[in-house]
Amino acid sequence: MSETAVCGSVSVLERDVVRNRQVSLNTVPISTGGPVTIGRDTELPVGIDPPDLGVSRRGVAVTAAADGWHVVIENRAGAFVHPWAQPPIWAPHGTVAVHRWPKIGIRLIGSDRTMEHWVLLESEEYPLPGQGRSAPADFGPTRLPPTPKPLTAPQLAAVQGVFQEFLAWPPKSGPSPTTLATAATKLKISPAGVTERLARVQDRAYALGMHRQTGVSDPAYLYLLVRHGFITAPLPGTER
Repeated sequence: MSETAVCGSVSVLERDVVRNRQVSLNTVPISTGGPVTIGRDTELPVGIDPPDLGVSRRGVAVTAAADGWHVVIENRAGAFVHPWAQPPIWAPHGTVAVHRWPKIGIRLIGSDRTMEHWVLLESEEYPLPGQGRSAPADFGPTRLPPTPKPLTAPQLAAVQGVFQEFLAWPPKSGPSPTTLATAATKLKISPAGVTERLARVQDRAYALGMHRQTGVSDPAYLYLLVRHGFITAPLPGTER
């Protein structure tokens, strides 16, 4: 990324969790090396419409750098950091971290529990890891297991059917898997068929080194497959 080049965007999304609807959305571009501060009294305000005094005047400072998003949590009540399709990370006041991920949601904690205050970071400069693993160069005869095959279209459809909330963008707070029966109805197959497809998807995760045995509705293997590039984009229709 060249200096001062626009490399992505920062958005503020206010969500009414009682009515399950978006209240407001404001987006600004972000340039390389140029910090953006988000809070009740900043260039990109959050928690003011409707007002939430539980959000700090300076909630979070974000800088897009060559190595990723530099994030400083200044919100007194802390925040949850949600890399797309990964488990959320609790970040108390004062947390400083670098996240290299194309889409990251930061949920600032306020005092109004009927509202969620989201800061959304998006940049194609930080792509997801490539699919599978490549052998290291010039380090002797180390042999790696074969890279698992890409997911088939039916397998990907089963993943999307069960883990819709985990793959959505903007992120959903507290996502839950869809039941196998509901996913089966949408896919027009039996619940056993959904389970069989997801079991084959799990096999990829075990081939990549996951040891813990999980049920097919446990997102642990989904997170691993995303990190290895087997699933690379939010679900169609979930982008705002």
